[in-house]
Amino acid sequence: MGDIKHLMDNLSNPYEIKGGKSREEIHEELKPFVDMLFPSHYNTQERVRINIVPPSEIGWEKELDPKGFGEYTINPETAGIDYKGKRPKIRIIKMDKFVGKSMSESIRAISKEYGKEYLIPGFELEKYLLENQEEIPKEITNAPSENCYFFVGSGFRNHDGSFNIPYISQLSARLAKDTIQLNKGSKLGENHYFVLLER
Repeated sequence: MGDIKHLMDNLSNPYEIKGGKSREEIHEELKPFVDMLFPSHYNTQERVRINIVPPSEIGWEKELDPKGFGEYTINPETAGIDYKGKRPKIRIIKMDKFVGKSMSESIRAISKEYGKEYLIPGFELEKYLLENQEEIPKEITNAPSENCYFFVGSGFRNHDGSFNIPYISQLSARLAKDTIQLNKGSKLGENHYFVLLER
């Protein structure tokens, strides 16, 4: 039975999931966290679903598909990592040359310039860090409140099919999670950073 389940998992997700977890296990862990990102009036409880795909394979602002509402993406390279058993080695990246350019362009550049040397985490690391804040780098916890730290290994689709990207920032002396929408002319700001992992 386990072999059949693993085969079906691979057929529905052509990308190999690192870490040994199945698609269903990852979704079960992340769905309550992702649910909270959607406004309550969206009624997404039955719509939230996982899509395991590398960030380099996503069109981001070019993929406007209302039928995708409720979908969230996870990078197969980081989807199954057990951070409790392996303390994450976080690297914060600032893309100065892309300040003022579109967020989508910046995300594509992160995949191209850093994807071989670093892992690009998403919701799975954001969730872990918010639940284990003692492991968040001081570079983030001691940062000015206007700084935003993006996890571009994930995105989720709004009701219009556009992607939002998750980030954390300081809010009233505590860390809070939020997202930025990519099809609203969002630009990379001076206070925007990207969260990566050492391989």
